[in-house]
Amino acid sequence: MAHDVFISHSSKDKVTADAVCAVLESAGIRCWVAPRDIIPGQNWGESIIDAIVGARVMVLIFSGHANQSSQIKLEVERAVNKGVTIIPMRIEDVVPARALEYFISSSHWLDAFSPPLERHAKHLAEIIRKMLGGPTVATLPVPVREPPAHEAPRPVTPVQPAGPITVPIVTDESKVLVKAHGNQRPWLWAVLAIAVVTTGCYFWIYAPGNAREAAGALAEPPPVAVSGEEIGPTLENGFIKVRFTDFGGCPLHVSAKINPGQSHPSREFVFNELHQSPLLVFVNLSGLDSSTRFELVDRTASEVTYRTVVAERLEVIRKYILASETSSSADPYKLRAETSFRNLGAAPYSFPSPLLVAIGTAAPSEGFDHGDGISAGYYNASLSVIPRSRLDPHDGIFGIGARQPIAEVVSQGTMQWVYVADKYFASILTPDEPATGLVTRRIKILKSLPDADANAFGLAADAELNLATIPGQGTATWDATLYVGPRAGKISTN
Repeated sequence: MAHDVFISHSSKDKVTADAVCAVLESAGIRCWVAPRDIIPGQNWGESIIDAIVGARVMVLIFSGHANQSSQIKLEVERAVNKGVTIIPMRIEDVVPARALEYFISSSHWLDAFSPPLERHAKHLAEIIRKMLGGPTVATLPVPVREPPAHEAPRPVTPVQPAGPITVPIVTDESKVLVKAHGNQRPWLWAVLAIAVVTTGCYFWIYAPGNAREAAGALAEPPPVAVSGEEIGPTLENGFIKVRFTDFGGCPLHVSAKINPGQSHPSREFVFNELHQSPLLVFVNLSGLDSSTRFELVDRTASEVTYRTVVAERLEVIRKYILASETSSSADPYKLRAETSFRNLGAAPYSFPSPLLVAIGTAAPSEGFDHGDGISAGYYNASLSVIPRSRLDPHDGIFGIGARQPIAEVVSQGTMQWVYVADKYFASILTPDEPATGLVTRRIKILKSLPDADANAFGLAADAELNLATIPGQGTATWDATLYVGPRAGKISTN
């Protein structure tokens, strides 16, 4: 569906978001809002990111709920990365959390918490209509709010972001209004011009077929991703934050910090945010895959436990334990996964052979990244690496050696540990009993990008397991350790 506006909101503010959407659409402004516009069966995360990329404006329904949502932060960061105009519509008198305040400073808020909401929504519609239809760069005519009396002004520390750092209102796509920190000097524009020309030459020479979409050049490791509203708990220490999903009873993605504890600010990366499957989900076992909602039965500061019953025959309990960063004996980047199976029937229960468990999905991570840093592999006495280039198509030399893309590579044999990694991160699975194989798939992550764009593709990897048949009324276990963190020094030695 073609649209002008992406409406970002917490599911708890759905009524307000729908009301704002109705007013905007009655004014002839095409909107995209979840879950209404997500096509059944389509991946939620892909739908969200495609909708943001396809929009000219993001309207952020800003509330206490949105302020606490890491998914909202990811959507806002993705909009900034793509140069999408952001208009925060504040429906509650809430001060933005530090994760958001850089992008939605007080001078850009549209205060809408005084009734009636319809009046503010109509004012918003007027702003967006002028912005979309006018020939010149506009200034957002919204009330400027002074900080509350109880709140001292908090200066924003200048940083050097890869994309726009403010909310530009653009009514002519050939003109972009950018507010930058510091003074503007002519020599800066000369440097920028040279950089633009150099970048263009790079793409012309190296891109497949001498043609490449500009949207494919990611300026920094992307916060990509979004999977629907958060539905699972988190476990967190000073090094990683593990977000779980009830569907599959497993980790959805992991946020990790590079160089934690250093004097300069750590940078947070999200691994598996755009993915084929959640981490550690049982991919090919109906009743345990990501379409099954598990019951959250226990949660502490360091543990999460899920339970489900498959076809009234197999009880499955999945327990996850995250070590504290203060522990001297445990790696804080490692998550312990313990799964127990209990056969409730009298007949033996057999697992699929092999049983597949997801290790994760690795995506291109920065500008000019053609995926050279993306790989999967396994270790047993020696390391075997499967780079994404092994699955990528190749034009060959004058047609000699040309090949079509390879959908998947299946490796078999005893494997002490298996991994998938991008340029910065690695997800390394070390099962207590060795894996018996590895399935590496080349998958298109961003459907909005052309197939010729290398940034559209990543690698997804699944470990193959052979679990023994469980006798009637019998039990079995499958335990493993998952490392998700900086890849430096880990893939060669684990």
